[in-house]
Formats: sequence, C-alpha cells, structure tokens
Amino acid sequence: MRAFSRALIGFFLTTCFFSSPGSLQARSLITLTDSVVVQGAIIRVDILSDFSPDTVTGTFMEKALPFIRTADGNFYSLAGVDMESKPGAYTLALELHRSGKQPELLRRRVDIRDAEFPVQRLTLPPAKVFPDSAALARIKRESDLRNRKWWQWAAGAFWRGKFIPPLKGEMERFGYRRIINEAQRSPHTGVDISAPEGSPVVAPAAGKVILTGDFFFTGKSVYLDHGLGMIGMFFHCSRIDVAEGDFVEQGQVIGAVGSTGRATGPHLHWGVRWRNDRINPVSLLELNFD
Repeated sequence: MRAFSRALIGFFLTTCFFSSPGSLQARSLITLTDSVVVQGAIIRVDILSDFSPDTVTGTFMEKALPFIRTADGNFYSLAGVDMESKPGAYTLALELHRSGKQPELLRRRVDIRDAEFPVQRLTLPPAKVFPDSAALARIKRESDLRNRKWWQWAAGAFWRGKFIPPLKGEMERFGYRRIINEAQRSPHTGVDISAPEGSPVVAPAAGKVILTGDFFFTGKSVYLDHGLGMIGMFFHCSRIDVAEGDFVEQGQVIGAVGSTGRATGPHLHWGVRWRNDRINPVSLLELNFD
C-alpha cells in the first residue's frame, strides 16, 4: 500500500489509470517515463497496484511485452517504437492477473510523433555502395545469419541500474536518412561515436555474446544479448576481444574502435534492437532499472 500511495503524488505529471468495467474504484495505475514520444524511442512502463498481481501481460503496437517483477512486488516492462513506425496515437493494453480473480484491464494512450530525421550525404568507394554479384551473395548470407539471431534472446534481463555509453566520444544523432554516392540507402539505425582508432569499446550493460564476425557493411562486429529481446550492436571495430557464447559484465572491454566495413573513418556504430524494433540507444541511457 505504501508504494502505491507514494506513486499517486506524481499522478498528474506522468500517470494515468483505468480499471476494468464495473470496478467501484481503480486499484492500479500505469506510469510511463513519457507518453509522447518520437520514432525510435523506448520507454519504461511501470505497474503500481494496491494488490500484488501474480502476473502481468500486455501488448503495444501489436507486440507482446515482457514484464519483470520489482523488489516491491510490482512489475515493469519496456515499450519500443521502431524508427519507421507511423506517427499517431497507439494504445498500451495490459492485464493484471490474480489467482481466482478476473483480470484487471488497464489501458494507456501513447502518442508517437515524427522524429524528423535529417538527410546525410556520404561519398564512399563505389564497390561499397554498388556491390558486385559475389559481394551481394556474401551480404545475403550475412543478413540471413543476423536475422536468425534477432530472435534468439535470453528469457531474463541481464541489465541492472543504468546503461552506460560503450565509448567516450562525440555522439552523432540517431536516425539519419542516408544518400550515399547520390543513391538513397537504408536509414542509419544507430548512433556513431567518434574516437581515435584503437579506443576501447565496453559493454553498456551485461549480456551474452550471440554473434561476432567481419561483415561486408559493418566490418568487425559484436552482437550482445542483454536479455528479453534487447540486442546491442557494435560495428566497424579494429579488433574483437570476445567470442560467441561469452558472458560479459557492464564496462567490460569487448573490442576497439576502427574503420572496418563501410566506414568513412574511425568510429563506433552503436545500435540497439528491442524485440526487433530499431530504437535510439541514447534512450536507454535515460532509463533507470534499479
């Protein structure tokens, strides 16, 4: 009860509650880190209740949400917005389950706005922009391999506290629409962090290495499963210091800055997928998981 009462103090700023039809009073509420977000955002969804649910289930943008029980008996999850999601109003729909009781239904509106991603023009060697048939076959093999890995995540979360940047350096904005050698290409799905060649790259949170390799576009790359569908990607490295199957702790060195693959100079590309939604990694740095 005390946790529920404290939460009501900030109700008009960040929360809203709806209970199942026929209830005499609302017993639970949803709190969000933000209810108006841009494409590529990820938000924390907390359930605060005056009873302790056995489980919580829910969906957002037609995807199931995983819920984690907190120390005080409540639950939280993360809701991601893919960078190319259509702007508009969407419904976060949750159910709180207790043995022998009807589920309590909660609804919350989330407004998604256009991120207004800018256009970036680059010039690269033609072979990196217009690959030949052999390179195209390699690209397809690499793409098929990665696509299988997106869905092979751990059943629990490895993160604790706050995520940290994988590298100290100048961080560009997320989501550029790219035109390379005057040809339109896929949008930039991460953030680039500039730093000298060889600068150490560390794990932003604990995780399991699910893939490493030297790929056509991304060069020497590391893929970390942070759990529950949170996949971190670290591209263009000069070296890789971990192997597939390794478990790494937050802050552990996993590689070094380089310019391998399709790159214009030394930097790290840091990308994140949340259950296959392409999200802005910087959004994670603003969340607390204590």
